[in-house]
Amino acid sequence: MTYSLAGEHISLSQIGVRVPSTSPAVGSIIYVPAAGGGWEELVISVPVANVRNALAIDNGETVPSYKTTLDATTPAAVDAAGSPGTSLIYSHRDHVHPQDTAVTGIDFLVGTATGELSAEIVVGTAPGGELGGTWASPTLDSIEHDRHLGLTDDDHTQYALLAGRSGGQTLIGDTAASGLLKLQSTASATRGTVRVIDNMVVGSDIGLIGTPTTNFEVAKDAVANIGLRSATTNPSPGFRGISSRGSLASPTAIQNGDILFFAGGHGYDGSAFSASANIIMLMTATENWSTTAKGNQISLESVTNVTATRNQNLIIGEAGARRIHVIPSGTADVQLEVSDGATTGGGTIHRATSTTHSSRKIKSDINYLLPGDAQQGLADVLVLKHATFRYMRNVHGTKLDEGGNEVEDASVVIGRVRDESLPLYRGLIYEDAPNSIRASHETISIDDRITNLELAVQTLASRP
Repeated sequence: MTYSLAGEHISLSQIGVRVPSTSPAVGSIIYVPAAGGGWEELVISVPVANVRNALAIDNGETVPSYKTTLDATTPAAVDAAGSPGTSLIYSHRDHVHPQDTAVTGIDFLVGTATGELSAEIVVGTAPGGELGGTWASPTLDSIEHDRHLGLTDDDHTQYALLAGRSGGQTLIGDTAASGLLKLQSTASATRGTVRVIDNMVVGSDIGLIGTPTTNFEVAKDAVANIGLRSATTNPSPGFRGISSRGSLASPTAIQNGDILFFAGGHGYDGSAFSASANIIMLMTATENWSTTAKGNQISLESVTNVTATRNQNLIIGEAGARRIHVIPSGTADVQLEVSDGATTGGGTIHRATSTTHSSRKIKSDINYLLPGDAQQGLADVLVLKHATFRYMRNVHGTKLDEGGNEVEDASVVIGRVRDESLPLYRGLIYEDAPNSIRASHETISIDDRITNLELAVQTLASRP
């Protein structure tokens, strides 16, 4: 190589500079060798496709050289062991790590103790050793809700579907005995409203804030009540009892003594709540029902002071007849019967006066008594045999109350016994009385006794 200086030509070799023996190639780099003095040529190295060479120097080197920085080597798989690496070759920015070809779209990859993602839970198989054998492998359906594509699919019928399910669905709150399902309007201490839009059928126990002791219960530490609201042309809010034997799907006819409906009150006695109501309005059937026979009655029952036994106070429509029986014992013989709980008709009536309908407007077949009838009236009075006596106490049968407990049934008399605790009365004995004062059901007519007395007084007054 020759340079011109002040009109003279001087070669590098003349001044002691070492130059390449041949002309450098295009793109070559001239450098000073490690030994010093002169120059060396670093010839350019052209790589193959997808490979890039760069001028670089590694640890321990003193002269740079062309080195491969990008090559066609496939990156390590994702299930390889974790490592900082030793390769000095860069990665392509669009490189893709291969994964285990056995992993499907619904399998899971989990980390191992050494940090790699080589542990796989395959759907339908037992877990791998990295899980210690303590987890069960999930069993999943072919369509999962891991993306918006499957959110409306109804492929998990064991779960509630908030959008509704054809044929209905069951929401179960617990799997243990005496479990609980609580439906709460809000997490706030200020409660809102749980609104049931359509008809609700209670097949088991349901409680509103509290543990139910009946099929449907409202329980709270304040006044609790249930309101029925009706707004229509003919409003008729009310409670209705719908009873049958058999089952809901196959009902059978009501039988004599079956409870049609009741409303009762229970109270806490310092130890427990009573199983049966302490005061009750009880509606029961009085015969075996059919399409043409549906007899029934209403009974009002309560507990008297210093006792714990519930007794009947009033029966309306007793034995399916149009009768009212007060403090019943046995069955009423007439439209209104007052008993004392021990003897049919043995009760007491207090009144200021007593009257009888007497107008001609409501009477027919009127025949006036003759003097001979008056003589008979006197005769009937004279043969009266007055006596003192006690009524016998009825022995009652039993029945099942609304709680399924066997209790006394005052309407059923299975016998009579003498009881000296009952009061002593004065009066007549039916079998000893004249026919003129005998009435139905082995009773004595007070009106006829008064009539006989009046006839006797008239007869005596007419005598000289």
